[in-house]
Amino acid sequence: MKVVLCSLVPHYSHTALALQRTGHLKRYVTGFILTDPTLKNFTNIFPWKIQQKLLGSGRYNKNLNSDLITSLWYVELFRKILASVPITKGYYEKLISNTLFSLASSFYLDKCDILHFVSSQGAFSLRKAKKNGAIIIVDERGAHPTHRKKLLQEEHLRFGHSIVTEEFFENIRNHEYELADFIFVPSYYASKTFVEMGIDENKLFAIPYGVDTNTFVQIPKADKVFRVLYVGRISLGKGVHYLLQAWDQLKLKNSQLVLIGMVEETFRHIFKKFSGIFEHLPSVPHKELYEFYSNSSVFVLPSLSEGFGLVTYEAMACGLPVILTKNCGAVVRDEKDGFVIPIRDVDALKEKIFLFYESENLRKQMGNSAKTYVKNYTWERYGERVIQAYKNILAVKERPS
Repeated sequence: MKVVLCSLVPHYSHTALALQRTGHLKRYVTGFILTDPTLKNFTNIFPWKIQQKLLGSGRYNKNLNSDLITSLWYVELFRKILASVPITKGYYEKLISNTLFSLASSFYLDKCDILHFVSSQGAFSLRKAKKNGAIIIVDERGAHPTHRKKLLQEEHLRFGHSIVTEEFFENIRNHEYELADFIFVPSYYASKTFVEMGIDENKLFAIPYGVDTNTFVQIPKADKVFRVLYVGRISLGKGVHYLLQAWDQLKLKNSQLVLIGMVEETFRHIFKKFSGIFEHLPSVPHKELYEFYSNSSVFVLPSLSEGFGLVTYEAMACGLPVILTKNCGAVVRDEKDGFVIPIRDVDALKEKIFLFYESENLRKQMGNSAKTYVKNYTWERYGERVIQAYKNILAVKERPS
């Protein structure tokens, strides 16, 4: 079994490494990546924000064989240029760079048994590989885009906003789903949204991503403050306004709400409305987040639609109990590792936060449970699950009809 993996998303280097270790990697086509420790050390001359961009989330992996990697670094450079131009920033920036990556990566398609690519990044590669008889796997990192769009439109209309629907992106993805033999999604929640949109469940594989348990470790909490933490983009889609409403109504003594992440433009008026009840950090180096998790009491992710919720796994690895919605993809066990609540439910948020506020024992019990359970979801285990999915797919394809 030989696999060509195509992705601009850095953390797929973990997939590439799993394929390499088992001898199945034919080629990994990606954006900017480093495998040489000497070149990695060279990045220390840059400010830490640039270092994070260059090395974060899997862009540096000394264990990958550089002979098996094609780095289309110029695609990411071009995307940065597009992001600096107001007319192309955002939607068109992503659309143009993904199309360019798809076209460029199609020139590096060695003959393979499986082509595995991230959605909206493989239209050209897909056609070429399909002609050569390869099995096509499209990897969708979240819920079905039509399902997600409906939820976001509903939420933005509540505040009188319109949103860019990214219809062209949606059409590209739907075309890829149609032509692909199989679809990988990161959670059972995401899988459910695909089935609801008419995709055959036999075409779907739910494979949760992983967490680096060497980076995300629990250290002793530095104070006695009851601290609720949120990490991620601060937007309507993430449901942060419901957390702010709940926190404002609770008014807990010796407590703090910390929000880490960039604020979307459409959320700024809400942010201003609740000013003074929270602490905000626009960004924190990824490798330093474990300090913020460890110094918190509870992690909350109130998203309306979250394909996986990687930050939830990071929080769990640092011993935090979690509160998240049913539309988050994280494999949190309700009432064991924390609480799973409905979306848009301020009362449920208040109730569960207050339960943790009142009981340190409950925080410790569920936090320890979360830390133990999340060890089943490391990047190594993710790689093993991907390899097993490939084997299952090949077995189905080879079975006599």
